[in-house]
Amino acid sequence: MFAKKNKILYSDWIYEWLIEKKEYIKESTYANYSNNIFNHIIPKLGNIYIQDLNHKIIQDFLLNLFKSGRKDGTGGLSEKTIKDITIIIKGSLRKAINEEKIRHFELSFIYPRDNKDSKIYILSKHEQNKLTNYVLENLTNRNIGLLISLYSGLRIGEAAFTENDFNPETGVLTIDKALQYNNLRVKDFHFGETKTINSEREVALPKVACEAILRTIDRVKEFDRYMLEHPNPHFTHSESIFRTEYGSPITSHSFREVLKRVEDDLIANCETLYGFKWTKHVTPHSFRHMHISYLQSKEMSIKISDIMSRVGHANYETTMVYTHKLKRSEGNTVQALNNFVENNAFHFLALQKWSCKYSQKIYSLIEESYKLGKLELSLDEFKHYLGISSSYQPRHISGNIIPKIQQDMLKHYPNFQCQSI
Repeated sequence: MFAKKNKILYSDWIYEWLIEKKEYIKESTYANYSNNIFNHIIPKLGNIYIQDLNHKIIQDFLLNLFKSGRKDGTGGLSEKTIKDITIIIKGSLRKAINEEKIRHFELSFIYPRDNKDSKIYILSKHEQNKLTNYVLENLTNRNIGLLISLYSGLRIGEAAFTENDFNPETGVLTIDKALQYNNLRVKDFHFGETKTINSEREVALPKVACEAILRTIDRVKEFDRYMLEHPNPHFTHSESIFRTEYGSPITSHSFREVLKRVEDDLIANCETLYGFKWTKHVTPHSFRHMHISYLQSKEMSIKISDIMSRVGHANYETTMVYTHKLKRSEGNTVQALNNFVENNAFHFLALQKWSCKYSQKIYSLIEESYKLGKLELSLDEFKHYLGISSSYQPRHISGNIIPKIQQDMLKHYPNFQCQSI
């Protein structure tokens, strides 16, 4: 620790504080603290001696973070991030005050609210119907992850479970881990603790969620075989069943990006496809709220205590009280969810397996135009229909996408040919 005439740099002090805290906080919390300390606090306050820090310096620092705190220079940090940073600063300075390294000063700070719409939109049954069917008709590992969250109540971070966590005979999913990835390289992703002790639980899933998981497991096994037969330095092996096209676990950030694309597509096409405009903004956590909300509805008739146990909200004592009722209460919940799925006509299409994420849309297009025998699309029409970026080069479409589509379609249409002219 650097000291000058008994003065200590804040960068040294807060680093020492962080190392001490590591023994008492969760791994994910430590990663969050590290990220904020090294990316935001030390660059601005690190060269100040702790004895020279005061309320005004820290208050001005927090206000500047709100105005222009982003490292990429595009604006300020979110209110939540600034709150996290404030907690870190307060904790480190309380230690300095308690050890009489600095004189006491006021540690209450003010920062503006970001005024962003923090409302969680709950979808009506009609909207949920269309969103669910959209996911079922455009199946990817990421989309299926959203579906599982909706019908299980999982936190999106808990969706990084493995095949061994799911019992296909009973339809029960064991939640006892969460993916740790903050500030880590992909090869260093690993499983750690759940959010709280009561987050560890068993969740019985409705039929539609079980089918989604089984389908994903089949896809994962196909990818594992492909990875062995076609080694590539970009491929990553993971035990998680929800993976990217390169094999790495799908993170909550990835789920948010996918949901944004789904939402943009619905905003653009919902009125044409389903007859109403899509106006709701949803986040991955919205699916968890929807799950709880629907279980609380009159038609479900599920007790609040059973719902809280299912989603990991109850405190430890309450969870233990209801442990002996798990099978019965979960059975009631699953039956209610299955009825909900059937009553709203949520269903899987035929269980096709695609090696290319665009094949499902081509398959649907062929089914719609089958009697024509032939279908021609311009390059722009082809890109737009499949959702391919306009900047994607024709040679990449011909070399990467069309061969995979051809391979998939030949499984269903022996005479299928896809040619670029």
